[in-house]
Amino acid sequence: MYGVIKYDVSTVSGSLLNAFVLLINTLFFNVKLIGDPEQVYPKDISEKILKEQETVFDFIIVGGGAAGCAVANQITENGLWKVLLIEAGDYPSPSSEVPGLFTTLIRSGEDWNFLMLKEPRACLGLRESRCRISRGKALGGTSAIGNLMYIGGLPEDYDENGFVQWDGSIFRDIFMHLEDYTGSEQSYYGHGKGGLLHFEDAVYNESAKDMLEVHYIKVGSKRMPKRHSLGMISHFLMTKNGERYNMAKVFLTPIKDRPNLFFSKNTLVESIQISEPVDKRATGVNVSINGIRLSLRARKEVILAAGPINNPKLLLLSGIGERGYLDKLKLPYKAYMPAVGKYLQMHVALPIYVSLNRTCPTCEPEVYNETTLYQDTFEYILQRKGRFTHTGVNNFVNYILTKKTGTTLPNLSVQHMYFRIEDRNLLAWLEAMDYHPKIAGRLLSVNKLNPMMMFLVTLIHPLSRGELNLNETHLLGDPSIKGAIFSDEESSDFDTILSGFNYITNLTTVMDDLAAEFMDIDIPNCRNYKFCSMRYVKCYIENMVFPMGGVGGTTRMGPECDETAVVKENLELRRVRCLRVADSSILRELPRSNTIATDAAIGYRLGEILKEKWMKDYEAKFKVGKEEEEETE
Repeated sequence: MYGVIKYDVSTVSGSLLNAFVLLINTLFFNVKLIGDPEQVYPKDISEKILKEQETVFDFIIVGGGAAGCAVANQITENGLWKVLLIEAGDYPSPSSEVPGLFTTLIRSGEDWNFLMLKEPRACLGLRESRCRISRGKALGGTSAIGNLMYIGGLPEDYDENGFVQWDGSIFRDIFMHLEDYTGSEQSYYGHGKGGLLHFEDAVYNESAKDMLEVHYIKVGSKRMPKRHSLGMISHFLMTKNGERYNMAKVFLTPIKDRPNLFFSKNTLVESIQISEPVDKRATGVNVSINGIRLSLRARKEVILAAGPINNPKLLLLSGIGERGYLDKLKLPYKAYMPAVGKYLQMHVALPIYVSLNRTCPTCEPEVYNETTLYQDTFEYILQRKGRFTHTGVNNFVNYILTKKTGTTLPNLSVQHMYFRIEDRNLLAWLEAMDYHPKIAGRLLSVNKLNPMMMFLVTLIHPLSRGELNLNETHLLGDPSIKGAIFSDEESSDFDTILSGFNYITNLTTVMDDLAAEFMDIDIPNCRNYKFCSMRYVKCYIENMVFPMGGVGGTTRMGPECDETAVVKENLELRRVRCLRVADSSILRELPRSNTIATDAAIGYRLGEILKEKWMKDYEAKFKVGKEEEEETE
């Protein structure tokens, strides 16, 4: 407890934590702070479940991220249906509400922080030489801990999945229906107004952004025109009144008092109940709350929205997968589904650190000391203004195409983070990345005297495919994840990242007015190579590249007879009735963006599918074929 208000500040560290706690204690009497979560989100009924007062529902949704919240919003419109939304994490913490603290949430208690198997060509410069996948473990999912950017993706992203009923025009219509944008800027097809999904322009001192834009233009980049996909753009942020506007606020806050909406937090789903032997149908879930196990029944359907890592894990634990593998683990076999956990795809990013001239006139070179930090914190808590209300230049992104492939779609994006001299945000970033101490030490040493720009070159259309399986030493633990980064046969992914590296190092040559210099960050594994030689660059990439952004494909969509698919176009499992998957797990190709908006659209549309199936005379706004007839209970 801090003062008389309870706050979980475990997600903030160092000076950021000290400032946050100090000012909460001194100011909470006089200003509006982030309040009781049950004033914002649905009340938790986990204690009632433990007492077996509530164990039977019509629908059970596993996962309170963007997709799960969207499904819950949709199907609770029918007041006769009891709907349970289960979340493994807690309510979002107060620190997660502060946009400027987003980097402190990586590897926090609100992050699943999945540890991957060791990759031979990625993450070798991290402390354990192993990659981690950051996914939100709180109500709102990754939208509660991510970088707040709202990106709907390109129509072509969805067309590439190959399903007419889930193509780009359908996603565009759903986004337009959901959106509430009140600003003046417009993106690819414009934005909707009056919907639930609020986002807005980032308001901040744009000197660093302007500096970047000027120099990008020198190497041929342009501001992204409307209905184009290449060039520079400032993405919108999911913020409102200076606070993060996560997907739980979007979809659950307006309906939190619906009597048929039930929410259980800190609840782990361990498996799905499936009837047998003839009628393969999901009938409920087995859960653990505070170490106590019990079963919950779903009269109609179970919806998996636990994300592309946990969805396949739950299917395997429930006996849905390849029979030989399940038999080896002594798991009861329920349905043959060899593609569960396969075709894992993820965006990967390469950070490139560039030091700048201390006297740079256009890039806020002042020292970011304790006094500045406290001033920023006061301004945020008192007025919801200042540096904590945004993410700096992180939302300024340059989309580039580095290969002549007959397409005008980007293969890389470049995000940015600007660090002033002695910037506390650099320390937070380095703690999140968990670099080898020598690497972190070199970066901090340079930042004592010079401002820095980090260019985050991200592979947004990967060809490599990984897979995940159960943790054979602890079946309920985090799964065994093989990312297979840079494993595509023609090495196209590596070559694309390399072209991005060359693009940024070429950019630094036209930043001579800023004395921009690609930094030698003392990577222990690369000391035997001459700095900037081809062998050094290859070593740099393999040590510094890491998974970031979109993840998907592990329960992908396909025709009912396709053994490389897990779900049909109506998102129901191919051989198990009344069990659906509702997030980026279903995608055969990731969008060239994060998947938060995509997840929301998928979940919202699944809600339409379910209402059309189970409600007489209901006609969906966004159709996905005709559902099979089903007896309702």
